[in-house]
Amino acid sequence: FPSHDIEAMIFGYGEKTFFIGMHPTLNLPMLYEVSYNGTAVTANDVVANVYDMQVLSARVDTNADSAPDSTVISTGSPPALGGVTWPQALSLQVRFSVRSESDNAGPSSLTYAFNGASVTDKRIKRDFTTVIGIRNRLP
Repeated sequence: FPSHDIEAMIFGYGEKTFFIGMHPTLNLPMLYEVSYNGTAVTANDVVANVYDMQVLSARVDTNADSAPDSTVISTGSPPALGGVTWPQALSLQVRFSVRSESDNAGPSSLTYAFNGASVTDKRIKRDFTTVIGIRNRLP
């Protein structure tokens, strides 16, 4: 028999925007989070040495039955889903590319793209990929 003293938790709606940029004083690539407090927009640094962030693909619902019908590969910047609207996206695959703090941590020099240029250094680089389900859109 259900109890009448069960408590509930209510959360407010929140929206976050992220981007990669150069820190103005540290001269390091940085993952930033943009926040809005009702009057002002602020960019806050989150993690240093993140040099790339990509939305790789999305699982989408094209017939409004709340179940994924296909996977769409993302193209362009900002990411486009090729004829599928963002409200149809049920989950996203996101990749973060990070590098070591020291530019001589690796055993040999490697070249990679950063900030529109080719960079050669001995940093250790790794990609981290995750799939994120969009709340209230998954069955």
